[in-house]
Amino acid sequence: MISPVKSKNLFHLCKRKSIDAYELNKYLQACPEANRNIGALPYDWLKFFPLNERSAVTRQVQDVFSSFSQNTACVPGLGRNTGWAIVKPERFAKEYDRLVQTLKKILKRDDIKIKYAGSGALKNCHRLDIGEYSYAFSTFRDESVTRSGFGFYYKSEHGRGYEPQIVFTAYNNASQCRWGKPFMAKVSNDKDKGGYILSKFVDKQKKSKFGMFQKQCDYFINKDESEDVINNINTDIGGCVVNKFFVKDSVVRHMQKYFAKMLDHNSSLCCNFHTQKIQKYLLEQKQKGVDILSKGYVDTLPQEFNEPDRRCAVKLIRTLKKVRAMKEMLMSQKTGDITAQNRFEEVKSILERDVKQIYTFDKYSVMADDFIGRLNNYPSLVADELGLSNFPVMDGWVTMFHEYGNCMNFSCVKNRFTRADILKFIDTHYQDLRVDSRLIDKFRQSFGIEKELDVMENKYIML
Repeated sequence: MISPVKSKNLFHLCKRKSIDAYELNKYLQACPEANRNIGALPYDWLKFFPLNERSAVTRQVQDVFSSFSQNTACVPGLGRNTGWAIVKPERFAKEYDRLVQTLKKILKRDDIKIKYAGSGALKNCHRLDIGEYSYAFSTFRDESVTRSGFGFYYKSEHGRGYEPQIVFTAYNNASQCRWGKPFMAKVSNDKDKGGYILSKFVDKQKKSKFGMFQKQCDYFINKDESEDVINNINTDIGGCVVNKFFVKDSVVRHMQKYFAKMLDHNSSLCCNFHTQKIQKYLLEQKQKGVDILSKGYVDTLPQEFNEPDRRCAVKLIRTLKKVRAMKEMLMSQKTGDITAQNRFEEVKSILERDVKQIYTFDKYSVMADDFIGRLNNYPSLVADELGLSNFPVMDGWVTMFHEYGNCMNFSCVKNRFTRADILKFIDTHYQDLRVDSRLIDKFRQSFGIEKELDVMENKYIML
């Protein structure tokens, strides 16, 4: 329980650790006069003020922001029923003018302007330009214009009672490269209106997503899989939670990050059809004992592979060489009483856990199309080099097949895994798989493994 005695220092805690949503809400209700503001104004806003005036200026700006967030909290969107609609910018015109004029007086400068940037289920985002810098001024919407109530969003790590405090914890706990820099925010409880977050505005000139494996390395993860990722920076803190699998050992974590980066790179290459085709061939050759890393190997590829295929092969082999070189280097080192072999095995088990996390299918948390996209881009070549089991990946696909049936085609499995991989998986899980005759028939038709399946069935009957 948070003690009311610590009210003056409460929000300094947010820079170091997140506060339980229930406890925070309980505290705010018990201490209605407690300061709800976190952080400080950008230095550029205060640099021309004497030190003894900066606190007063900060409080005035906080009051202005609070007033703006309260006055705009109930502005409805175009689609009131869903809560996801865009809000007409003119609805904010009056408050925009009032905000800009007041800030000009407080900050004693005229280079201030604001415009509407967009809306989500819970927040309206405004682009605030002051001088040569741009800021994202996000204000929270009232439950009357959102899909669900305060309590629902609170429990799902969203909303004005949770996001303003977690944004500082996420940024200050070794995740600066993953989140936009926050400056100031105000937390509200379920009896308040308003609430806001002031952070660095990230331009939308370039857009990229986090690698699935690299996400698992962070102290904080965003379970929403938000698309609000710009220049590899997550601009929406909603759904951000502490990663319960975060690796505390810095040496092991460094190794995890390196191999996660290689897995993600292999995965990104597989967005290309040519790479998907050549990866399966290289994997088959590798499993047969062919040294695909030998000099000039690409020149020995069959004629069926054209020039784009060969360029993709070069990229995949280059990544594979890096992974093998790092693995061999780690296996030859010692760290104190722990051999590198043991550390590598630890990293391997962590990566296997990450594979299971990424490729477990749950229709309530992962869209079928998104999951198929993950399967299509599965980095099977690097995973095989690291000794990672692909069973969790195929398990995820089987779960999805059980849910959606014959409408699922086998291409994403057929193009990702070798015949040997499929036979090993079926043999290991035959007792469970044989219950679904549709699935067995699909395997039979797609891979031409009639004889092998008959052998497995006879073996099962004789048990």
